[in-house]
Amino acid sequence: FFTIAAKTRLNGYEARDYHAWEMLHDRLAKFGFDVYVTCPKHEATKLPCQYVQDMVALEDHMDLELAMHSMATASFSSNTGTVGLMLYAGSPLVFVFGGIGGLSPGWDGVSNSLNKIPGHKTKLFSPQPLYGPDDQSANHAFSILKEELK
Repeated sequence: FFTIAAKTRLNGYEARDYHAWEMLHDRLAKFGFDVYVTCPKHEATKLPCQYVQDMVALEDHMDLELAMHSMATASFSSNTGTVGLMLYAGSPLVFVFGGIGGLSPGWDGVSNSLNKIPGHKTKLFSPQPLYGPDDQSANHAFSILKEELK
């Protein structure tokens, strides 16, 4: 399965966000995997898949979200705090739309630090273009994903 943090930007930093969650979901589903939305529903785009929030009580949401990221084939997010959860959970493939250097020390720095821990092997990808049409960055992400799933 895949996990996605289909967040809707609420803080004004639109340039670092990803907007085409519906397209991403539909294309991920074509891989034959289940797709789960892990961010809270009040912050999420409405998609035709299961939301972690509907699976457990609110006080258990974070525990299940971290567990699901750790077991997912790949995780997808815009450049938000959910990337940190994916990295710390050890999702094997993390795709960050909207750039990975926007937060000090940058998600690439966090990933590099975590990968020094024995057994932690998350691969972090920033589909190109960092700031541009969502369909182009999604196409780049899918080409990477296909290679990684071989």
